[in-house]
Amino acid sequence: MLLFPQDDILEEIIPRVHRTDNPAIPTLSENEISSLFTRQCLKTYMRDWNVINYKYKAYAGSYLQLPRFPKQSELEDQVYEGRYRN
Repeated sequence: MLLFPQDDILEEIIPRVHRTDNPAIPTLSENEISSLFTRQCLKTYMRDWNVINYKYKAYAGSYLQLPRFPKQSELEDQVYEGRYRN
């Protein structure tokens, strides 16, 4: 089973920016276009973009690819004394 945070996925809708006054793609009704492939191609170029972003993308993949954080401080060696019975 794959575990992931529930709040990881963000969906955004980006409106398509038209750079011309007159669109290059003609506005035809769906009844006028007989080919399903042509209809889907035209919809692809006319619709807004749906974008999926992942919040925790930096933490995905191998542990070697995880973000590196600087070490806080060096720990000193701990020395213990003990009595041993022979």
